[in-house]
Amino acid sequence: LGISRSATITIAYLVWYYKFKLLDSLKHVKKCRSYIFPNNRFLQYLLDYELKLYNKNSTTIEEMIFILQNT
Repeated sequence: LGISRSATITIAYLVWYYKFKLLDSLKHVKKCRSYIFPNNRFLQYLLDYELKLYNKNSTTIEEMIFILQNT
């Protein structure tokens, strides 16, 4: 239903193509489709991907989980 995997791919695409920070990408996708919740492994992959692309992370896994649960 697009809760985890497709949301993760969309977030990764925004980070790569539009050069969004991971946190901004997550917030944008959550705003457009409120019912998303990438699993913890996918969230870690997103953090690793952002670090690989830009040599820094804009967020933590805890912050991402908080946003997903409270928005």
